[in-house]
Amino acid sequence: MPKLGYHRAVYIGLLIYGASFLLFAIAGEGWMMFPILFLYGLGGIFGPSLQGVISNQVPANEQGELQGTFTSLISLTNIVGPS
Repeated sequence: MPKLGYHRAVYIGLLIYGASFLLFAIAGEGWMMFPILFLYGLGGIFGPSLQGVISNQVPANEQGELQGTFTSLISLTNIVGPS
């Protein structure tokens, strides 16, 4: 994160996720999924960088509550949608 910065990493991660979903939709052969999955995996910078941006906005004495809420939201979205 030091080179990119948290905000830029959030945008890059979202861009990579969006491009990956588009490529998943237009892939015509099964073997095409493997390189697309590699690209999709690079989008994994989104979650930690978003968490970093949010945690920088909260005072130190409220970090535990923030992290607990963030983890709860992730758990709820995993129940509702595919993980």
